[in-house]
Amino acid sequence: MLKNREQIIVLRGARILKKVIIIIASAISIVVLFVFASYFFLHSAFETFFPYSVVHTGTSGEYAETTEKLLEKKYGEKFKVIRYGDNRATVYPEANPDLRFMAERFSKSNQVDDTYIQEIVGLQYKKLAEDVLKDFKYDYYLDVDLEFTYKPIDAKQDVTIEEFKKVFPKKVEPNYNWYVSDEALELSNETLYEWINKVATIPKQENSQVCMYFINEDKLKIVQENYQNYSYQEAGFYRLISESLWTIQKLEDNKLVVDYNRFSEIMNGEI
Repeated sequence: MLKNREQIIVLRGARILKKVIIIIASAISIVVLFVFASYFFLHSAFETFFPYSVVHTGTSGEYAETTEKLLEKKYGEKFKVIRYGDNRATVYPEANPDLRFMAERFSKSNQVDDTYIQEIVGLQYKKLAEDVLKDFKYDYYLDVDLEFTYKPIDAKQDVTIEEFKKVFPKKVEPNYNWYVSDEALELSNETLYEWINKVATIPKQENSQVCMYFINEDKLKIVQENYQNYSYQEAGFYRLISESLWTIQKLEDNKLVVDYNRFSEIMNGEI
């Protein structure tokens, strides 16, 4: 009798343990299904309501190939995507491989937003700035950005600065990122102030911003390589220059915002 009772207890215990395992397994399955369902639902909703914040990695270059075709349809020339992900692509026109621009595309749409025209106009501003800097004897790299817009720009590849101002949906304000060899710090504040003002007040602009970074020669090479390969800079790039001494000048409606006293305070580390 005792053995039979012990066997019954063992059997009941085994049944209870089996039920517990089934319950736990079912609970885990429900949680896993919920997590996956939530992910796909939220991902789909995020793509719908925030299309420019979704990561696009594509499959076998599908995202890149579609972007190239859309750009070709938009501008009537061939393009090449050299880097993409995080919903942005670095692209160049096959007719001008040195021109890098950014393209963004919502994965489920046939629309591509890009900075091709802005880069073309930016190069025109850059040429004007380089003419102003022809007597600047220190190594530097100059990049010119024009504000990104998702609104259509009614302009073609041969657009001039004057034409661009008429069709761009925002105030045109060239942003000059001027990376200068720190050897230039041997110049006086007065001389550096004159140089940054020359860039800020080049012809054909009423508004501008000049950020002047002083970095060593090694970092200057890295900066140049980054801009030559990519149309936009990531966090690691900004960390590279964040520890550098930098100053700023702004032109607003043909008036310089930063006066010499404030410029000197920045250069001397007083603010």
